[in-house]
Amino acid sequence: MKRRLSACLVLLCVALTAVAHGGEENRLWQYSTIGALLRGGYAGCAAIGDVLRRGDCGLGTLDGLDGEMICLKAKCFQIKSDGKAYAVAADATAPFVQIAAFAPQIHKDLEPLGSIEAVEKALNALLPSRNLFAMAVLKGRFARLTARSVPRQARPFPPLGDVVKRQAVFEFGETDGTVLAIYQPAYVGQIGVPGWHMHFLTKDETAGGHVLDLAPQAVTLELQILNDFSLILPDAGDFLTLDLDPKQPDTAVDAVERMKK
Repeated sequence: MKRRLSACLVLLCVALTAVAHGGEENRLWQYSTIGALLRGGYAGCAAIGDVLRRGDCGLGTLDGLDGEMICLKAKCFQIKSDGKAYAVAADATAPFVQIAAFAPQIHKDLEPLGSIEAVEKALNALLPSRNLFAMAVLKGRFARLTARSVPRQARPFPPLGDVVKRQAVFEFGETDGTVLAIYQPAYVGQIGVPGWHMHFLTKDETAGGHVLDLAPQAVTLELQILNDFSLILPDAGDFLTLDLDPKQPDTAVDAVERMKK
């Protein structure tokens, strides 16, 4: 009887641990949609403290489109338009964020590469299918890296395409740091960002941004395949009245996520 009770307690502990980390493994959680962000849906809808109950690594932006956000090992940083990184409080809110409990299945050294296109090609070669989701962490030294951020917006919120025309671009020479990259399949359309979406944080946690280009020099790569996806939509606020009919072509996502200037 005691053995059976002990076994039940162990199973209960395992179950509670799974709940604390957001349930099933290999799941990407997403709050709101890229389509809403494209159309000026910048009002925060998810408290960062709640987001971190779902996972420990992710990326997004903050209320009012106030900069770029990266989360690593359950610590979130906001890179404002001055290029500096600031710790994010648990009660801060995000209009768009993606998070997962990072548990990589692949570990390897990444060969030196000269561009973001080369990095994406190397990452794609590791995917078992382009129809699944994935998260990658690239950590080490980069020969160079180009990042951007955007300033906080005031109401009435302009479309994202107008905001990125005034983005601040930062050029890093040889630097140490971490890139968090999330892959979403082409079929996500206006829900997510098809392809690879990358954010960067320097090793000393003082700077970073949304990655526009990079050249890994001595970098380790960890990759997790994600076959589970959960979308949480705002149930109040601006999201309910936004026109999310996808009149804009999917190329609009490329224009705001991959443009350099």
